[in-house]
Amino acid sequence: MINEMSYEEILSASQDMKNCCQVISNLIKNKNIPDLEDFVASVDTYTKYLDNTIELMVSADKALKGLVESKK
Repeated sequence: MINEMSYEEILSASQDMKNCCQVISNLIKNKNIPDLEDFVASVDTYTKYLDNTIELMVSADKALKGLVESKK
C-alpha cells in the first residue's frame, strides 16, 4: 500500500493511463503535434516507473515478511 492506495489500485491506474496513451497516440498520429507527443511519451514512461516501483515494493514486502517471521 502506498498512502491510501493499494498496489492493485495503482497498477489499475497505470493500466488506464497506458490505454489512454494508446488512444491519444492513435488520434494524433501524423498530426505533427510534438508537445502532445512528448506529453504522451512522458505519461507512458511514468506508467513503466509505476509498474516497476510496485514490483519492487511487492518483493520488498515479501522479503520483510520473511525477516519478521524469522525474528519471532
